[in-house]
Amino acid sequence: MYFSDFARRPINEQTPCGVNPNNLEDFEEIKRQINNINKVTGRVSWKKVQQLSKGILRSKSKDLRCGCYYAVASAHNDGLSGFVDALNAILDLCVVYWSSSYPEVTKSSARIGAFEWLAEHGEKRVKQFNINLEDKAVLEAGHRVCLRIEEELRLYFGHKAPSLGGIRRMFSQFIDEIKDIEDKKEQEKKKSQQQTEKAQAKNNSAPGITVKINPLANQTLPEPETKPESNRSAVWTIAVVVGVFIFALSAFYLKKEQLLTEYKQKIASNNISVLLQVTQGLSAEKQNTIEQLKQPLISAIDKAVFDLDRSPEKVSQLSKLIEITDNLANLYSDSSSVQVLSTELNRFESQMEQDFKDISNRFSRARTAIANLKLGDNNNNTKLAYQYSNSLFPLLGRIEYAEKTNDPTELDRSLVLINVYLHKIAQLKTIQTQTSLDKVVAE
Repeated sequence: MYFSDFARRPINEQTPCGVNPNNLEDFEEIKRQINNINKVTGRVSWKKVQQLSKGILRSKSKDLRCGCYYAVASAHNDGLSGFVDALNAILDLCVVYWSSSYPEVTKSSARIGAFEWLAEHGEKRVKQFNINLEDKAVLEAGHRVCLRIEEELRLYFGHKAPSLGGIRRMFSQFIDEIKDIEDKKEQEKKKSQQQTEKAQAKNNSAPGITVKINPLANQTLPEPETKPESNRSAVWTIAVVVGVFIFALSAFYLKKEQLLTEYKQKIASNNISVLLQVTQGLSAEKQNTIEQLKQPLISAIDKAVFDLDRSPEKVSQLSKLIEITDNLANLYSDSSSVQVLSTELNRFESQMEQDFKDISNRFSRARTAIANLKLGDNNNNTKLAYQYSNSLFPLLGRIEYAEKTNDPTELDRSLVLINVYLHKIAQLKTIQTQTSLDKVVAE
């Protein structure tokens, strides 16, 4: 797919990123239009938003907010192809102009807010797209661009990076639907070819039939003898056979439906342990059953992965979630949605481990400072502070700060910190369990 490169081109040689657009009349008009989204009687002129934001990016300023406004406006005006092209323009801004674009690199909250706005309003619009079979290549390109944007954001923001997961998942869902349609068409084509070949083979192999009729002159044919009892018995036999066949067929389909219902009930429970059992057991089922459970399973795992970093219960079962996605990858090897989920979980696990290392390093430096203080001071309070610092103050400091500021964001960060600890504890428990098993086997 061809992408436009206007966002990549510098404004001029002296100031490649141009000026801050906050004082530009065009930027003020864009914000006035965007503010109409939340008004009951307000209407957004997406055409105006698209024209003005593109004009700013082309000749006045490399601004990430304008990039996000341009992307959503393009989705409204130009559909899928326009949206994907605009996403690539945002990627160009991130790769080429990140350190010098606007808002300034020090204003991380403003930058994160712009991408969160894109994720919210972009996903809403993508859900309304009418997708055709010809759109598969564009969807795949859009999926790749979203992943690359997220990689850039994680590089700069770490675990605070906003996610375009909702948009990616919609792209993946559309791709899977197109693949299903293509597979069905291919199967129908093969079936039609097989039927045509069978018909041709039958016509070629059928021998000619010669009928000789010798009229019997002056000969009376004997009347056939009627056997009413024998005919009645044959009818009853056929009826019994048909009845048994229908009963067996009904029992087969009832059992199949019951099995599907049981699986769907287990999936709907959203219990991670139950979902793991389901994915383990599905490998023994027929392919038709596996395909019918594809979408419910992916939706359930997607829901489980959502908000993972703020759910202690989910973090403690991270290894199970990863095993579930591995099982899904074996069941649905061609599903891009499963690949996205697997990538996201592995990235989250790596991020948790890196966060723990960072916390440990900061904690070690702080503890060393207190230890040095203790060496020069025999005060009991100093000794107690050193003892308590070994386990308490990184988390308690965060919680205390959250309480003072009454900021929900700080509470979320406290949860993230707890989850980092939980992840490490779960790892250690797994190692201890495996060590115990190895000892038992050795004995």
